[in-house]
Amino acid sequence: MNLNVGFGLYNITPPLGVRLAGYRQREGVAEDVHDELTARAVTFELAGESAAIVVADICSLPEELGERTRVRLSERTGIPEDHVIVVSNHTHSGPALYDESTYRELLPDLMASAGELAWKQRRPARISFGTGRAAGLCINRRDLRGPVDEEFSYVEARDSDGSPFGVLFAYALHGVVMGHVNLSISADYFGAARRVVEAGLPGAQTVFVAPPSGDINPLTPSVKKLIKEHGDSWYTDDPLTGIYDRSTGTFEEVEKLGGSLGKAVLKALSGAGPLEPQKLSARTWTVDLGSEEEVPMSLSAIEMDDLVILALQGEHFVETGSALKRMADEAGKRVILLSHMGQICYVPTPDAFEHGGYEVESARRKGLAEDAQQRILESVRGELFPA
Repeated sequence: MNLNVGFGLYNITPPLGVRLAGYRQREGVAEDVHDELTARAVTFELAGESAAIVVADICSLPEELGERTRVRLSERTGIPEDHVIVVSNHTHSGPALYDESTYRELLPDLMASAGELAWKQRRPARISFGTGRAAGLCINRRDLRGPVDEEFSYVEARDSDGSPFGVLFAYALHGVVMGHVNLSISADYFGAARRVVEAGLPGAQTVFVAPPSGDINPLTPSVKKLIKEHGDSWYTDDPLTGIYDRSTGTFEEVEKLGGSLGKAVLKALSGAGPLEPQKLSARTWTVDLGSEEEVPMSLSAIEMDDLVILALQGEHFVETGSALKRMADEAGKRVILLSHMGQICYVPTPDAFEHGGYEVESARRKGLAEDAQQRILESVRGELFPA
């Protein structure tokens, strides 16, 4: 069977004057553009089936906008709506989409355009899967000694002559190098990492997705300085202070952190293992995470034999991503994880519920049960990785 793969991108930079998302203490509106925002897409076509992933440089993408993007892309390409995954990468220097605006109304068409370009640019491809490590870039924002996941995973696409033309990669880290004092539109470190990978693979395009990382923040030089000065006392439950205050971030740190990740990805590409999928399928299902009333959350998966690309609605902790990767490994599968599908809602671990804090209080306000994470894991195992 011949696998066709396509990559595409489309500019989605909003006009100056929009409100930026991600920090409740931010005052003012976007005053300039540090780097342009894009929607990026990858499409797959195999054995009469097709699927697409669209990733936008947006903090929080309302579910209605994701649904409209899926409809638009399906109308333009014929890819079934339920075979289209639409997520944001969660940059906190992108536009807020709470209020009606011309930009908000246009955004689904812009995002669908990235997918349409990817579909038009699809070509016979050989794909490989691999993992690598980017150490020293992450810190658990709830516990100084808490878990992080320094492993990234990727799928690389090459032409029949062996030339690389696209990379899909995932790394578990919040897009919050820049803090609430920043009023420049930016893709944060996501954009910097993509630029480095694309510079090392001339002619190739990248799609960078964010796996579960709801409790993981960037470990930048300014953060290291504050940890040295304050230690554990810097870890507070207040979303406006301590480690949650990102006001010391600089664009120099954006480039340094993103550059380190991008270089690690380039180095790891040589270790990719070839995949030869014979069939493609996709599915979407929901899990009730409510404590008293139903709180449905969606999951979507694209499967190509041993490769599973799994997207989760909401903002999950890194422990959930690590558990899902172990589950896939035990089942003999390779997995790429995505989060931030639809409106953001934290899904803490049971241990986190015991300790409380900002993310837990947010989840409780949404009505999530304390075993929400376990319900997600059990559902994924039943759907994708049965014992």
